[in-house]
Amino acid sequence: MPHEPALMPNPNVTFRPATSEDSAAIAEIMRTAFAEHRGRILPDSSALRETAESAAEFLRTGQVFLAEIAGRPIGCVQAKLEGDTVYLGRLSVLPESRRRGVAAGLMARVEDYAREVGAASVMLKVRIALSQNQRIFLSRGYREVGRETHAGFDRPTSIRMQKPVNAR
Repeated sequence: MPHEPALMPNPNVTFRPATSEDSAAIAEIMRTAFAEHRGRILPDSSALRETAESAAEFLRTGQVFLAEIAGRPIGCVQAKLEGDTVYLGRLSVLPESRRRGVAAGLMARVEDYAREVGAASVMLKVRIALSQNQRIFLSRGYREVGRETHAGFDRPTSIRMQKPVNAR
């Protein structure tokens, strides 16, 4: 499958792997980015409870990529190898930095990471209520592969989507 370039209208956006020193910034970006969904998706996203400690804990077993402008973090995404798939989680862009290719650039970093570690695909979950996010993922080549129901709910609450990144 060909690798599509990230949309990068703002050449000042840079991307890099996060370090433990970035944990507080990661947590703040996630909480801020997911705040608009509070009460709109049920149950509320666990990203709203992200802390510097939980971000640092994730970095011990996974990878986080940061998007920055002039050294200021404006977005992040988690990536974790699970079998032959990389799980893409908590794609977060600060509201004032959206619609500039930041999310696409972060997704491209995770897809590149998946290729580097020899994964066959990237998988993510998106809430059913967030149809705009579903459209973004569909436009990047992700396809629905299943639905999941959060504990305590009687119908699916999220969609599992996957994209192949390496021919096997």
